[in-house]
Amino acid sequence: MPEPDFDQVARDVYFHAHEQNVSIVPRIAEQLRQVWNARGAADMAKLHAELSEMIMKAALAKRLERALLTLDR
Repeated sequence: MPEPDFDQVARDVYFHAHEQNVSIVPRIAEQLRQVWNARGAADMAKLHAELSEMIMKAALAKRLERALLTLDR
């Protein structure tokens, strides 16, 4: 998903709220960027945790398979 146009979103928020101070638009845009970046970091952390768990499960399955094969010998 491409990054939204934070400046446009900020302008929409600004005009929707009927503010008269246009200098607030860059501050709103920056806050939106920070939320977007934090969300991306959280998504990456979740993905990393899930991948790590999958890798550990695969390694455990491989060990169990080897252990079971040694019983056949």
